[in-house]
Order: sequence, then structure tokens, then C-alpha cells
Amino acid sequence: MASKQWPLTILAIAALAAHSVAGADEPSGTGSLAVNGDIAVNNDGLTNFESFASVSAIDEGPADADADSAKKYGLIYPWASHVTPFSQGAIARFGWWAASNSGSNVKINEFQNAGSSPFWDVDGIFSDGKRTVDFVGSQFDEDANSARLKIFDRRVQFNLEFDQYNRTLDHDPVFTSPGNVVSDDIHVGQDYAIRVQELKATAKGKVTDNVSWKLNMWGLRRSGNRQATAVAHCFDISTVDPLQAGNVCHVLSQRQRIDWVTMEIEPVLEAKFDNLAIEYSHTFRSMGQDDGIVTRSYTRPTWGFSGDYPYSYVSENDTQIDRVKISSEIADDTYLYSYLHYGVTDNHFRNVDREFGGADVRITNKSLDNTTITAYSKLLDSQNELPSTLLPEEGAGGDLRHPIDYQRFQAGMNFRWEPYKDDVFSDLHGLALTGGYEFYQLSRSYAVYSSSRLGTFAQPDTVRHQIDFGPTMKWNDNVDSFVRYRGRFTADPIIGVRESTGRFNTNQPEQEHGIDIGGTWRPRNNLMLMAQFSLVNSWNRSSYPSANPDNRPINFSEDSYPIITSFWWAPTRKLSFTGGYSYFSNWIDQDISQGFRFTNTDTSSWNYGGIAHVINANINYAYTSAVMLTSGVEHVNSNNAFSAPASTTGADWSAVPSFSAVDVTTTRLLTGVDYQFRPGMMAYFRYTLFDFDDTFASYNTGTTNLFLAGASATY
Repeated sequence: MASKQWPLTILAIAALAAHSVAGADEPSGTGSLAVNGDIAVNNDGLTNFESFASVSAIDEGPADADADSAKKYGLIYPWASHVTPFSQGAIARFGWWAASNSGSNVKINEFQNAGSSPFWDVDGIFSDGKRTVDFVGSQFDEDANSARLKIFDRRVQFNLEFDQYNRTLDHDPVFTSPGNVVSDDIHVGQDYAIRVQELKATAKGKVTDNVSWKLNMWGLRRSGNRQATAVAHCFDISTVDPLQAGNVCHVLSQRQRIDWVTMEIEPVLEAKFDNLAIEYSHTFRSMGQDDGIVTRSYTRPTWGFSGDYPYSYVSENDTQIDRVKISSEIADDTYLYSYLHYGVTDNHFRNVDREFGGADVRITNKSLDNTTITAYSKLLDSQNELPSTLLPEEGAGGDLRHPIDYQRFQAGMNFRWEPYKDDVFSDLHGLALTGGYEFYQLSRSYAVYSSSRLGTFAQPDTVRHQIDFGPTMKWNDNVDSFVRYRGRFTADPIIGVRESTGRFNTNQPEQEHGIDIGGTWRPRNNLMLMAQFSLVNSWNRSSYPSANPDNRPINFSEDSYPIITSFWWAPTRKLSFTGGYSYFSNWIDQDISQGFRFTNTDTSSWNYGGIAHVINANINYAYTSAVMLTSGVEHVNSNNAFSAPASTTGADWSAVPSFSAVDVTTTRLLTGVDYQFRPGMMAYFRYTLFDFDDTFASYNTGTTNLFLAGASATY
């Protein structure tokens, strides 16, 4: 089934690459080779310090060797002095990870293997003046691999990327709550994991001087085991426990094997004529699965469900999308961009289709001095079908509602004006004013709800007006600043409806006001400071009619005050520091109604607070011309909590806040050394610490210590 498509796709892409390269027999100039290196830490924890880094071919460069460029690269990278347009080279790195773990592996090794493992990496480029091949292959641990392949010549270019890794999934405990709730966890304490494999490929070339083609391919496979949880309301508990009687909420958790494969292919044609460019593409996307079926028992024959029925079922589906992009200079200093698309998704499980389409048109004008104005309009429409049954194979229907259809429309204008740009002697030479307005409307169909306790309620269309404006100022070469304001005024945001009580609620605001203030200061060539502070306030105080005699208005407010700071300082040519501090906050006050029944509902104000502190610091030190020292630390503390108010009906809500309380602290430490013991050869050492401390879910707490030693060689 789905899993069988995967190797066939890889073979097809490999065959396409071979055909593309074999068919490009015309002599062509490759162009100059560019070698790009920096002293940044890569994803594998290694530093590009005097490494081969990335070597890429520039498609339409000169065919002759650029002696000055080669000499320049030789000065920056002594081992790379041999680089010419007709050249080849490679760098190989190898090493070994030694791991020591304590506590839970779920969070500390979520995306990596928990054990010791080898590490290797090969990066090379080969060119004969007609064709260039650039490749990278890596093994990060026993479960994670990566490969990159690029092939260039004047007629065809090909790019292939492949990644695979394991992702560990935590086991969400199923707690037994007091009252009429019964829980069953068939696989208590078991952790789950899935293997993720992703493939990307692109081939492109020219048909004529004005027409080009491109073929994009993408695939994603996720296979393994996950936790599948389902709840049966009004469950007759005597069917599983004869000693008990009555209707309860029954929670069931068990392991489920999954195998999902998504494949996509997209041919593209593009034509360019003077001031006009047109692109057409057609996307074929297919999602298949070969999952294990999990079932649970239901005991509501009056609702059409009695017996075992499957749940956590992922439907196979196919999607096709047509896209057209047009860009043109329609007049002097006036540019048009438009994007249109139409697509259909076919749901195989319920045999229904979803149609969607839209348009995006933008016109930019620069005819006014130092002014850019962009007007735009967007439309997105989505139409659904009503399934005939909920579970077609089992013949189970239930009370099905037509899925909601949506239509979104946006229209607006943005501008940027630099009034003193031409006056280089003015104190306001660096002033720029930006702003804009947007109208947004969200229309809904089939969003009608009714019951004896609610009456009939139709979700109204949502209309929003948004304005934003603010100045930016470059005071001199060392100081710039900005102030921004954004206001949103929304009529009838989406409302949550509870038919059993006739109550309404939402966390979507009617008004939102935000201010950003920030800037950058460079007092010296080796020092830069950046800071931004924001203030965002929003609220909702709307009312809606209901059959509930105790109907109450929505009372919701939210505030946040993010702060972001960072710095870079290089006191000497050998030493540099970077660091930052960020603070994020979220404060909510909202009236919430507890209780399922029409009467005796408990409504009171609940308060929520969420904050996060992020601190990071890094240092790089070139101890000698052959030794580089690096170290970095990141500390994050996050807290989410809400308080339970006193009940108006005498209920005990004291345990409710503990169900969503979060207090997590993570610490990452990286330190290492690179030693170039001879030209083109280097040894490296790394130590990494990652500590995950979860106060309220201690079963997720753990610490890992990783040691890496290895060497690299350039050829």
C-alpha cells in the first residue's frame, strides 16, 4: 500500500536525475566557483571555521578562470588555494558520540538517538568546466541521516535532498478523575516513536530563451507507533464491569501502529517576455496510509452506535491544484502581481470532495517621489460536501452536520514614504513613514445551531478593519529606531456555542491594540545592541440572544508585554560575544460557565497567566591561528497557570488548575574546540548538555550529556 510507493518514487527521481545529466551533452561554461564560509555553528554542532563549507556553482558566470577570485579565496582559506572553475575538492569529517542519560528520554532525546553512535559527514564538489556536481552526505547518529545532491550545467539543474530521523512521542497519562469518569490505559507507561523520512527533488531547464520548465517532487513518510485516545459519553459501564452500573464518561487509550505516506509532484512552465512573466503549475498530491485499526466499544444504540467501532482513523485523500502567477510592469513605475488557484481534495474514506480556490492581486506604484504604494485584494473560497454516513464501512450514521463553508475576502493598501530622502543634509534624511489599512470579511455557510436550551443561532459573518502606521528613523550610520501601532476592530468574531446550556464564549477579541518600540545602536564598529518592547491589549464584551434565561455577555480580555534584546561584541579580532534576553507574557481574564445542564450553571471569572524567560549567550575565541574555542548556553523557563475562583454554587473546582499547570525549565550548554594540526586537516571536540525539568510532569524530566570527538580532512 502506501509504504510500497516510497522506494518506487526514489527510483523514479534517481532515474530522472540520470536522464537529465546524460541528456546535457552541450559544452557550456560552468562559471566561477564560490566558496562561502563563516564561524557559525551548524546543526550538527560543528563549526565552519576554515572548513570547506558550501561550494556552489554560479549558473551563468564566465567560462574562463578568475585568477583574482581564486587568489582571494586562497587568502581566506589557505587550503582552498587550488579552487578554479575546473576544479574538484571534498571534505570528510568523522567522529563518535558518547552519550550519558538520566531520567526520561522523551524530551531530551526527542529528535535524536539516546545511545552512543558514530558520526560522519562528506561534502564535495566536482567540475569539468561543463558540468558541476555538488554533494553532501551525513550521519548524525544511528537513526538520523541526511543527503544533498546538486547538479548544474547550462541546460539542466537538478537538486535532491533527503532527511530521515526518529521522533520520540511522550505517553500522555490517562488519569482517573473523581465522579462519573472511568479511564482505561491498555499500554500504561509506554513511550512511542515514529520514523520521519522526507524527500525533496527539483529539476529545471530551458525550453527556449523565453520559456523554462521545472519539476518539483516532494515526499514525506511517517511510520511507527502513537497513542490513540477516545472518549465515549454516556457509556454503560456495566458492559465492561458487571459490578458497576450507570452511565459514565469512558476514556480509552492504547497503542496504534501508523504508516502515512504523502507524495507530491508539480510540473511548472514559466514564460518571460520583456515586462511580462507568466507561470503555470499543476500539483498532484496523494496521502496514503497503512495503519493498524484501533476500536473501542460504544453503548448508545439510540444514537446509532452500539458495539465496537474504529477511531483515530486517518483518511486517504488526493488533491489537485492549478496555479497561475502573473507579474508585469503595466505602466511606468507601476507593477502588477496576481496569483490564482483552484483545487479539489477527494476524501476516499467518506467519498466526499472539498473544493477551494482563490485569487491574490497586487498593484505597486512608485511614480511619486520617494513613495511606494501597494494596493491589494485577496479572495479565498472553500466548499464542502455532506457525508452520507460517519463510518461508511460500518454503516454507522449518527446526526451529521454539513461542514461549514468559508469565504474570505481581504482588500487593503500599504505605503512607505521617505519625505527627506533626497536631502542628504537634513536631520530627517533617514525618516520613513509606513502605514496601511485592510478590510477583512469572513463569511460562513451551514453555521447554524439550535436546541431547546439555545434556540436557533446562526454564526454571523466576521468583519474586521485593521490599521497600522509608524515612523522608522535612521539617525546616523550607528543608530536607527522605529515605532509601530496596529489596531484591529472586529465585529462578530467566531463564537463558541454550547447547545446544552445555551451559553456563548470566545477567546477571539473585538478590539486589539498593539504598539512596538525598538531600535538598534552601534556605538562602535565592534559593538551592536538591539532592543524591542511591545504592548498588546485586546478584549471582547459582546452579547448574543439565547433561550437561556440566565444568558450573560462574553467577558474576555488579554494582555501581553513581550521584550526582546540582543547584543554582539568583538573586543578583539580573536574574540566575539553574542547574547540576548527575551520575555514573553500572556494574561487572560475571562468569565467561564461550568456545568453541563441548563440550570444551576456556575459562572465566574477565571484568571490565566503565561510567561517565558529566554536567556542565551555565546562566545567564540580564536586562541591561535590553528585553535578555535567556542561555548554557548541557553536557559528557558516557561510557566502557565490559572487560578480557580470561589464557586457560586458550592462546587469544588480546586483541582481544575492542576490539569493544565506548566512549569518547565530547559538548559542547553555547548562547548568545544577545533584544532587545525596541519593545512586541510583538523580535529574537533564537543561537549553538549541538555537538561529538561518538568515540575508538574516529572515523568518527562531528564538530562543528557553528549561527548563528540572527531577529525576532518580536506582533499
